[in-house]
Amino acid sequence: MKNKFRQAVLFGYLCTCWLIFGYGIYQFISGESLGGEYIASIVMMIALLPGILDMRQKSKA
Repeated sequence: MKNKFRQAVLFGYLCTCWLIFGYGIYQFISGESLGGEYIASIVMMIALLPGILDMRQKSKA
């Protein structure tokens, strides 16, 4: 049960990363400036990365 939950959290994190990066690319291509909210989202995703990687290692064990 815990293994499935950890995998779901990892999958959700990866999907969120793709959405955030895709949104940034879309804004950049359309000529809009990347605001502070976008930069804050990227910083939050990077800050959460060590915890997510730890969960991934625990789910493999």
